[in-house]
Amino acid sequence: MHLPRNRVLVSLSGVLILCLSISANAIKQTDFKDAAQKNQLLDYEPAIVTLEGVVKVRTEFGPPNYGENPKTDKREKVPVLILTRSINVRATTGDGINGTPVRGAKVVQLAADLGVSLKPFIDKRAIVTGGLFQGNTGHHHYAVVMSVKSIKRKARPGRSDTFGT
Repeated sequence: MHLPRNRVLVSLSGVLILCLSISANAIKQTDFKDAAQKNQLLDYEPAIVTLEGVVKVRTEFGPPNYGENPKTDKREKVPVLILTRSINVRATTGDGINGTPVRGAKVVQLAADLGVSLKPFIDKRAIVTGGLFQGNTGHHHYAVVMSVKSIKRKARPGRSDTFGT
């Protein structure tokens, strides 16, 4: 079968556009995978996530002015997890508290659930599991806060100290 030259060119250009589209899509997917490996992409509560890092206690300004007047502001001891890998948290559409995405968070504030003690883990590497929510009060000093369900020490092989559910 013989096709006119202009019809062959149209067919070849269609194939070229299709190939370019597939290549661009593959590049986008690869870029997303690379970004996901560098910065974890997580969801806010009710999703339960597991993060790894070092538990620290930082001193931050508290009431009445949360740092606007350091001479009169109280100091608050704030437990945090210094992450081994930064995270991105996806916004929850229509949620007044968790409606803003967070990118590149390297520190997560820890809010321990009842029955969970963070004290044994201070200055230690730990694996922490819980739900994430966006800081929304003056006592939340970081963009991302975790409601800690369980915590265990990142231990040498064969050893684990677990607290919580």
